Amino acid sequence: MISDITVIQQVVLLLKAKGIQNIIISPGSRNAPFSISINQDSFFKTYVVPDERVAAFIGMGMSQANGKPTALICTSGSAVL
Repeated sequence: MISDITVIQQVVLLLKAKGIQNIIISPGSRNAPFSISINQDSFFKTYVVPDERVAAFIGMGMSQANGKPTALICTSGSAVL
């Protein structure tokens, strides 16, 4: 059985391998362990945006402006969609 910690570590390594540095976090209790892991790693540039829908639009704008992918950590699947 794979633990949640192992999954989080694998996702962090994958983001690094793909060179994804900009991470927008919409904090919530469901994503707290993942958000903390990302925020503690100096590789990532994190931005906290409490409203998940606004965070998605900011992420799209950042990606369009710098031509690089931006990751979004949130608790709502519909916000990302």
